[in-house]
Amino acid sequence: MGPRSALNMEMFPRPANLQDQMLLDLVRAAQEGSSQAYSRLVRHFHRAASAIAFAKAGDRETAEDVLQEAWLSAYQKIETLKSPDRFWPWFAIIVSNLSRDRSRRRRTEQAALTKVRTSSEVTSQLSDTNELILRVVSSLTEEGRRLIILRFMGRFSYAEIADMLGLSLNHVKWGIQVAFQTIRLKMKDCL
Repeated sequence: MGPRSALNMEMFPRPANLQDQMLLDLVRAAQEGSSQAYSRLVRHFHRAASAIAFAKAGDRETAEDVLQEAWLSAYQKIETLKSPDRFWPWFAIIVSNLSRDRSRRRRTEQAALTKVRTSSEVTSQLSDTNELILRVVSSLTEEGRRLIILRFMGRFSYAEIADMLGLSLNHVKWGIQVAFQTIRLKMKDCL
């Protein structure tokens, strides 16, 4: 075993109180399919595993979810454990890895949710602003509305607007300036 295994042994000391030989027998029996032996392993290691999950996950609910997933995963893979005396470090690593993965997933989900909230808040604010602008523009005189819509929504030049409406260029510039100042004042009053 490499240095990582030794480190993991120190990080996750095996809970005591069942004799080593008894633990080995339980692991072997669980590897042979004994659900009763596996249940005893769960009871024996549950408290220590809970501490690891809680320390990594940060909250009880997530830790419990991680533990359920870890116990199921270990049960499904216990026959792959080559050294029954390594059950605890093996299981502690499963708990640790699942806790880490869950934390990453939760952070990613929270970031996505924050992005969605921010996006919907911005959309809502834009919608409110657009509604306000439409109310203000609709309160202008008919000529003022027409000039503002052609200039800012239609993106026509002053000269094009003058040609379309049969007005002088100076009249169009002056009319847009007056309408725009009116919009600014009304927006200021609304905010």
